[in-house]
Amino acid sequence: MNTITERLARFGLAAPSILLPNSEVNLEKWAVIACDQHTSNAEYWYEVDRFIGDDPSTLRLIFPEVFLEASDEDQKISAIHTAMRSYVQDGVLIELPDRPVLVRRTTSHGVRTGLVISVDLEAYSFERGSNAPIRASEDTIRERLPARIRIRKDAPIELPHILVLFDDPLDTVLGPVPHSRANLLYETDLMFGGGRIEGFSATEALEDITAAFEKLFSQSNNGFYFAVGDGNHSLATAKAIWDSIKPAARRDDPRRYALVEIMNLHDSGLGIEPIHRILFGTDGEAVLDSLGDGWTVKRTSHTIDEIARLVESDRRVIGLVADGVSAVLRVPDTASLAVESAQELVDSLAAARPDYVHGIEAVRSAVANSGAVGLLLPPVDRSAIFSSIETGGALPRKSFSLGSAAEKRYYLEARSLTL
Repeated sequence: MNTITERLARFGLAAPSILLPNSEVNLEKWAVIACDQHTSNAEYWYEVDRFIGDDPSTLRLIFPEVFLEASDEDQKISAIHTAMRSYVQDGVLIELPDRPVLVRRTTSHGVRTGLVISVDLEAYSFERGSNAPIRASEDTIRERLPARIRIRKDAPIELPHILVLFDDPLDTVLGPVPHSRANLLYETDLMFGGGRIEGFSATEALEDITAAFEKLFSQSNNGFYFAVGDGNHSLATAKAIWDSIKPAARRDDPRRYALVEIMNLHDSGLGIEPIHRILFGTDGEAVLDSLGDGWTVKRTSHTIDEIARLVESDRRVIGLVADGVSAVLRVPDTASLAVESAQELVDSLAAARPDYVHGIEAVRSAVANSGAVGLLLPPVDRSAIFSSIETGGALPRKSFSLGSAAEKRYYLEARSLTL
C-alpha cells in the first residue's frame, strides 16, 4: 500500500509545512492582495501602507509589481528578505508541519473552496506544448522572469498568490470536504473589499482528497492534471530557480516545491473574467488603421457600458473605446479565440504601452483620465480552458482572470525555503 505522500507525488503534489502568523497578529492587516494587481495604480499600494501602519503584514514580504522599475529595487529586495527573516526569528510566523490548508473564500461572486498545498516543480513546465502533469495556462514572457528571480532567489520563505486549476465538473474532490470549526486555523475579513477568508487544517481530510484525485484523474489518459490559472510567471520563476540549482541540490531541498492554492475550475464561487487591454501612447484611429486582413469594423456611438454588453454576448468580437472613437471589432475567422487576435493586435503596436486590467471601470478611468485606448474582451468559456491548453499548448498572455481584481488571492500562508 502506497503512502499518501507517494500517492500525491504521482500528481505532482506534496503536503507542505505551513507558516502562519501567530494569534496576536491582526490578520486583516496581515493579508495583502497579490503583488501583480493594481499595476497602474500605485496609490492603491500607498493606501495599503497607510492602513497597515507599523503592524506585521505581508506587504513587507512582497514587491508590488507597480514598483518593479524603481531605481531602489535592490534595497527593496534586501528589505523584503530582512523582514522575512525577522518574522520567522521573532515568532511572528509559526510553522505547522505537514499542514495543507482548506481555504474558504467569500467574495461578491459567492463562496469558493481551495486547497493550499505544494506542487513539485519537477512535475511542472511552462514550455508551450509540454506534456507535464502541471502546465502553464498562458505563454510565459521570459523577459518578465529576471526581476522575479532576483526577488525569490535568496528569499528564506515564499508566499503564494498562485492559483492552480483542476477540471472537476462534478466537484468530487473538494466539494465533499467538511469545513469543521474544530479544524479552523484562521478567519478574517480582507482589506479594501476583498471579502472574507477562513482556513482549516486539511490533514484529516487528506486521505479522502487523495482518493478523490485518484478517481478523477483515472479518467484522464493524457497525464494533464493541473493548469496554472493565476501567477503563471511566479511559478515559472520558481521553476527557473530550481532548474538552476538542481544539479547541486539535496534530495530534500524545499526549493524543489512551490506553495500554491489549487481549486476546481468549475467551483460555482470562482468567476472567470476577461482581462481587458489598455493602450497608452496611441489613439483609437491609429489602432483601427493597424488592423490587418480579416477584421470587420463597425463604428458606433455606443457608450462603454453598451459596448461591454455587446461584447459579453458575442465571443467573436472586441470592443474599442477611446476619446471620440468607439467601435465593435469582429476578429478574423481564422482565430480560435478573440483573445488571440486581441493580443496579436497589441503586440503589433510597437509604439503603444499596454496594460492589462479587470473590469470596465478600470478601462473607463484610463480612457477618461489618461487618453488611453481601451480594448474590451469577451469572457472565456471555462469548459474550453483545459482542452485549449492541451491542443494549443497554452493560451495567449492574460487570456482570462480568476475573478475580478478584488477576488484575487491575498497572501496569508507562507512556507520556508531553507533546510
